[in-house]
Amino acid sequence: MGCLDSVDVFPFLRDPVIENATLAADTFCQHSRERSATPIYSAGRLLGLRLRFQQPPTDLASWNLTLSASYRFLKRENFRTDGRLVPHSFCDFYFFASLSGEDGNVGQGYFHSPQFPAHYPAHIKCAYKFIGRPDTHVEILFEELQLPPVVSGGCQLDALTLFDAESAHMSSVIDVICSSRPTRRLVSTGPDLLLEFNASSNRTAKGFRGKYKFVPNELGVPEPTSPSPAVLEAASVAMKHEKLQQEQSFAAKQNSLPLDVELPKPGRSFASVWFGPESAAETDAANSQPWSRVIGHVNGSGLWAWLSLLPTVVTFKWRGSQCCS
Repeated sequence: MGCLDSVDVFPFLRDPVIENATLAADTFCQHSRERSATPIYSAGRLLGLRLRFQQPPTDLASWNLTLSASYRFLKRENFRTDGRLVPHSFCDFYFFASLSGEDGNVGQGYFHSPQFPAHYPAHIKCAYKFIGRPDTHVEILFEELQLPPVVSGGCQLDALTLFDAESAHMSSVIDVICSSRPTRRLVSTGPDLLLEFNASSNRTAKGFRGKYKFVPNELGVPEPTSPSPAVLEAASVAMKHEKLQQEQSFAAKQNSLPLDVELPKPGRSFASVWFGPESAAETDAANSQPWSRVIGHVNGSGLWAWLSLLPTVVTFKWRGSQCCS
């Protein structure tokens, strides 16, 4: 059965307005009652829903539309990158070791892909530079890592390249990551480390959340290792595609946003319904009932948007729908 009636989800809104040309990130059909196993995260404080019906009901009094979904607000500070953003850049960061530290701790924190935990934008390049003291080295641990699946061999699209230096040189490549891997630790042999993230495909993913730490050398200096031929080949492919990515970036962005001019318009509309946390306490990620709020019975069709005046991220889970006309 076709998707006659649907619910569109918009997690990347900057303003509480949804135009016909706005591309939905996810669409759920009325006839599908399957639950969404993975939450949808907003890129900011807004998340919108749009209901579309091919044919409006003839008798609203006897027509019930049941939407089942759940949502909550997460504190934005939980996904903050602890480095220093390079002025006039989108996602280039510096991370510096402390001049002095207690108990051998000379600096640690977290770094994230842009918009994490929402999907990162397409066609971006980010640089994370970790600058340590001469007597330290850098440890990195990816706690979450999700990139688009690699269809063929090689890292030709979205990839993370790690260099055992402050600058990008083939001779200093530690590893190239272009698919989700088990959590593991990556260590530099010197005081500096560079992480480059190149996203050159139209398809994006959740990205990554990593933890970094500057460790004094007296606690153990890692033995220098040479990257495998496969890693060097992947790094070469990734660096060759960097220039091509920049040249095609504008065209790719245009192709990734097709106009939504063919979509039918809602048969009936009403005022938007707004939800938001009343206090910062309601954004606690450790809430004992994080998915307790559920949308109930609704009549008609229209637009919902979650808006928070606090620095939050909205998460949304689809549970299903049932319509009787």
